[in-house]
Amino acid sequence: KLTKITDGAVTFDGSGDYLSGTSTDTFVSDAQYTIDGFIYLNSAPGNNAGEVIFDAGSSGGDTELNVFNNNGNIQLYESQSNNTNWNGGASYMGVKRWHYFKQTVNGSSATDASATHKLYIDGKLGVSNTINLSSRSASSVFAIGARTGGSVEIDAIISNLRYRSVLDDSLTVPTEPLTNVTNTKLLCCQSNTSAIAAAVKPGTITAN
Repeated sequence: KLTKITDGAVTFDGSGDYLSGTSTDTFVSDAQYTIDGFIYLNSAPGNNAGEVIFDAGSSGGDTELNVFNNNGNIQLYESQSNNTNWNGGASYMGVKRWHYFKQTVNGSSATDASATHKLYIDGKLGVSNTINLSSRSASSVFAIGARTGGSVEIDAIISNLRYRSVLDDSLTVPTEPLTNVTNTKLLCCQSNTSAIAAAVKPGTITAN
């Protein structure tokens, strides 16, 4: 089930709420890509624990973007990078407010063992490290709001989540709605109006 879908924003309540897709090579064949969208955290993950925004595979070596509580500091975390260090370029995330998040990968090939990986919050670079693209599965399922098996679910509202097979390391925060441009796959929670503006209106989002 999904708790609520309102004007393109989807509420995941952290208990049985997630979206999943069929197997595809889209998420494992690109050497360069960008994943971005908007998120509103209803609550913080437990200390030293994460909750999944996006999971593109069935094993621990695949792409998995988390919101991670690092001793009280909420940040983005990519499971492939094995690195929770945050360099301070972006502020930590807050609860009960919207953030624009972005993840970029810049590899020399689809099997690059040390591709450059960056995470951004609200148009500021938070961390840059490396990930091993060769560890991705040859055929991946994907999930939004949890791991592909339904664990590590997130308590948040997500809107305008998209995957682009291009590198976008700009510091620009885009205007909603994010558009279906070339090399872009809209994955979730898209509408023709601003989901953020709609979602924060009193009474718009309610739990079932």
